[in-house]
Amino acid sequence: TVLLNQTGLNHYQRQENATFINFDLSRGANQILIDNVAVYPQNPDLPVVDAGLNTTVELPENSVILTPVVSNTDTPDETLIVQWSQVSGPALSFSPLAGETANDLNAKAIFDGGRGQYVLKLAVTDERGLTGEGTINIRVKDPAVDDVLLGHWGFEELSGTVAADALDAAAGNVVADDGFLAGVTDPNLPQWTAGWVGDGALEFFGGQLVDVNDVAAQDPNAKSLRWEMTAAGWIKPDPESGGYRTLVGRFSPFNWVLRKAETSPYAELVLQMDDTQVWLTGTTDILDGYWHHLAGTFDGRRAVLYVDGLEEAAVELGRDLIRLSTESELSIGGRRDRNHFLAGLADDVRLYSAALGADQILELVQQGVNVPPRVQIDRDIPTYLVKQFNDTVELTADIIEPNPDDVIAAMWSVVEPELAAFVSFGDQTAVNTTATFAQAGVYTLRLTVNDGLAGLEGDIFDEVVITVNEPVCEDLLIYNEDLGRYINPYLSADISGPEGRPDCYIDLYDVAMMASNWLLCNDPEGEGCILPLD
Repeated sequence: TVLLNQTGLNHYQRQENATFINFDLSRGANQILIDNVAVYPQNPDLPVVDAGLNTTVELPENSVILTPVVSNTDTPDETLIVQWSQVSGPALSFSPLAGETANDLNAKAIFDGGRGQYVLKLAVTDERGLTGEGTINIRVKDPAVDDVLLGHWGFEELSGTVAADALDAAAGNVVADDGFLAGVTDPNLPQWTAGWVGDGALEFFGGQLVDVNDVAAQDPNAKSLRWEMTAAGWIKPDPESGGYRTLVGRFSPFNWVLRKAETSPYAELVLQMDDTQVWLTGTTDILDGYWHHLAGTFDGRRAVLYVDGLEEAAVELGRDLIRLSTESELSIGGRRDRNHFLAGLADDVRLYSAALGADQILELVQQGVNVPPRVQIDRDIPTYLVKQFNDTVELTADIIEPNPDDVIAAMWSVVEPELAAFVSFGDQTAVNTTATFAQAGVYTLRLTVNDGLAGLEGDIFDEVVITVNEPVCEDLLIYNEDLGRYINPYLSADISGPEGRPDCYIDLYDVAMMASNWLLCNDPEGEGCILPLD
């Protein structure tokens, strides 16, 4: 029998593997009393140590002030002994200055060994000798060496079976990681076609890929892209294609991929981290028949998915890094282990050893022939109107146009043909305009845009649904602060109704209210009144 809230119980702790169970227990003649059971993934009496998030230090800076978070919940005011130490990495020392030593929480680590990956441990011991520990990953990099273009497959050959890595010494791409066209489930090779960036691109038919002969040891981040990366490229998937459609990734074992998602028309970035798998999914339909630029970045703490130069998904990671995977194989247009082949076009695929910023991603986007504009009608537009009282609405929208030289053409319209005659636009070709409604109804207003290349078929648009109702009595009433009641400004004799407020009729309710107020106003012992019709 288990009885709660008993007194005289003794506190116990039991460890089962890595799990700690705390409870209060007392034994009686015929019963065992148990209370306050709590289960912890680690000993709750230990100091809790968060040594810090993944940190990158860029040379010539060669030190960092550590900022851990430590708590000691069982005895908050205890004196704690702090000890920082190095777990791995090149030579390192700690500042000898007071407040910055290895025995201070905010120690200053000095990276005497220069470039490299360091792991530091923080041990915190309380007065009972219980020690909590935490580690932090720190990378020291030289941007001139570590932030480079690893591979650039522009598909400019227009013939043959090799997709060459376009070397660029200025960008750090000095070792050729050429790709080789291969048929996997389809014996035919990818086909050369007109490019979206430059002269050439590749067309895939759902059974081919480009095998890239990348040499992991030549990557600046040691054996693999672990701390930072950017994968980018142009893709034009077949609008009828379903399932995963790979643009570029590293597989066997899985490392990361940039692709179209399996069951939606959106872009997807997936990263295999040390402890988790990160999935980021975009919001733009990339099965609309247009070219789209995809980019995925990871900077050591944050993963981001860009579509057409705009951030569409992101996640903060903090401590996890991309899994070390020296055996993984880089391929474009598919993966040998799971298929996921591209049906469609690809161009200007790039791989960087650093996380490009939003401005750098936009520069890649603007190298393409064009990017479809985007339109979004303001979601704060009033969508419930009352005819005769507020039958005009201000229409506003945002146009996103990555191509700086493009001129956007816009057109407002009514989707329902039978209602079009009852809507008057202030300027039907202006993005921001007005709409006035002459009849009650439910109207779908559409704003269509094009940039002279994309959207000419009327397929780039946004819509808003506006309901226009005939006025009801409630719409007419105004609350008068001085009188302390609702009034009908259109029918002054309408002063009451079944609910005690005007009901848009002149009837016995109004007569009764007038009589009541007349009596109040003519009561010689009363305190006066305000005549309801004044």
